[in-house]
Amino acid sequence: MINKKKMKKSIILLITLFFISIISLYILSNLADTSKLIKRSSYVTNITQIQISMENIKKQLISLNKKNPELLSSLFSSKSDGLSFNLAYKNIKAVIFLNKITDEDIIHSDINKLAIGDAQSLQYYKKLFKENHVYNFGDFFQILKEYKIKYLKVTNFKQIYYIIDKFKRVTNNNDIDKIKNQFYIFDENSDVLKCQINVKVSDLQAKSTFLLDTKSGGIENYKFFIKK
Repeated sequence: MINKKKMKKSIILLITLFFISIISLYILSNLADTSKLIKRSSYVTNITQIQISMENIKKQLISLNKKNPELLSSLFSSKSDGLSFNLAYKNIKAVIFLNKITDEDIIHSDINKLAIGDAQSLQYYKKLFKENHVYNFGDFFQILKEYKIKYLKVTNFKQIYYIIDKFKRVTNNNDIDKIKNQFYIFDENSDVLKCQINVKVSDLQAKSTFLLDTKSGGIENYKFFIKK
């Protein structure tokens, strides 16, 4: 009799290998286009190569999600530990990490947890404001609570930006723009993946992080960092 547990592990492994082979094909073909584009347009700096490569990889993840949604949906399994894999083309090296939202993400940084006064979320966001020298957290918290009373919960990033804009008008201060990409919406049934791309060209390294909504195909909270 075939061991069902071993069979399940084998299926997960096959899905993972298939996923990596498909996405590698998509991304490597685009990295080849990147190399040609840089040569044609005289883009000779490492930072330009990194930025174009990041953008290509991001676009191909969106394309992959649209064409093969079942591959990414496998990452939402309770057994999934996410995926990480390496890609390389000439002098460009990339590492891609994909993972589902964790309970820790929900507890600490979900803005709807903050809206109900969850202690851990309060601690997380108060620290975020303080470390980035953004003042009047109390005003932000009050605006958020009023929004929750009226609309029950925050359901998308457009609503987050509305709350941020209202906070800027109330306080007559735009400092919150420094952290506007660090507000999140998470829940247990989320179809959002956490994505991270590390790219190295010669001795220059950079990282980007973002959220990929596998239902809408949208990208939110995109952040780009140069490693010094």
